Amino acid sequence: MQEQPMNLHQIINALGASGGDWVLWVLVACSILSIAVIVDRAFYFVMNRESADLIGRGIDYLARGDRAAANSLGNGPIGRLFQAATASWPLGPERMRAALSAHRLRERAVAERGLILLGTLGNNAPFIGLFGTVLGIIRAFHDLGLANSQGPAAVMTGISEALVATAVGILVAIPAVIAYNLCQRHIRIMGYRLEEAIAAISALAMADTAPTALKADHAIR
Repeated sequence: MQEQPMNLHQIINALGASGGDWVLWVLVACSILSIAVIVDRAFYFVMNRESADLIGRGIDYLARGDRAAANSLGNGPIGRLFQAATASWPLGPERMRAALSAHRLRERAVAERGLILLGTLGNNAPFIGLFGTVLGIIRAFHDLGLANSQGPAAVMTGISEALVATAVGILVAIPAVIAYNLCQRHIRIMGYRLEEAIAAISALAMADTAPTALKADHAIR
């Protein structure tokens, strides 16, 4: 006799009877991924920390025509922006601003690396834990139906064990959400500073090319 395939109800019952212990291992894996991303982003922001007066010093170097000094301001986002500015300076103000805007987008993409994982874990880890709790409760009532002599004590024990999954899910989500928000704040501030630097560099480049344009205009006249 050919065995009939399990329907959806039977699959859910079988999953519930197995309990939610495996969900805890999923949450442990999520926690390891979350910690790895947090450490990676913390290392990135620490290594790319820059002084508050860096933009002013870079603009001062460019205003004096000292592009070598502006090119050696460091390897952080602002320092790399000035390196891109000195490299694209001969292209003219408009093309240089386009190059700097593209550089800003690249810096943001690098800074946001891994944050989608943190946001996903922060939003969904409690639901994964709740799913494990529901499976644990299903198994508790299933065990109660098979062993009536144990009474409510079996259910209470099973439910208390099942609630551990919800607690672990919340425990995984809290640091992920905190780290995600802190990273977003740093990225937002970095974006403001890059925009400020781009505007200042572009204004300086336009002022630098203005005398040349005026000379050419007088020559034509």
